[in-house]
Amino acid sequence: MAAFAEIKHEWRLLKHDRPGQRFRHHRERMSDSPKWKKIARAAAGFALIAIGIVFCILPGPGTLGIVLGLALLAGMSKSIARLLDRIEPRVRHGLARAQRFWHELPRAKKAILIVTATIVVALGAVVVWRGWVGPIVASHLG
Repeated sequence: MAAFAEIKHEWRLLKHDRPGQRFRHHRERMSDSPKWKKIARAAAGFALIAIGIVFCILPGPGTLGIVLGLALLAGMSKSIARLLDRIEPRVRHGLARAQRFWHELPRAKKAILIVTATIVVALGAVVVWRGWVGPIVASHLG
């Protein structure tokens, strides 16, 4: 249970740090960790990145896995921490612009975008199933 309390505490600190400095501060806090914790974090970070890459191909939250894996590795790597600190404010700005765009969009255009995105995702799923997943499943079943 102490491990979960420690993770929760670090998450709160990370959450309240200023964007653009958050991962550098995280790295500074993690630098005093015992070696076994650093190894465990690195293993978990690489595993999350690998799972994230798989879920970028298959349906799932791939980007989230990659970002969480990089955040874990940022606790050990100065260059990854610096990269994430540079990227985060830009991503936040882009998300804020996208949110403003969405809120200013009339309902009819929102409906058209949602329907179009649904059709594209459904067609993509059909293409992936027929061209890749379906033949693999069929070869294993029969």
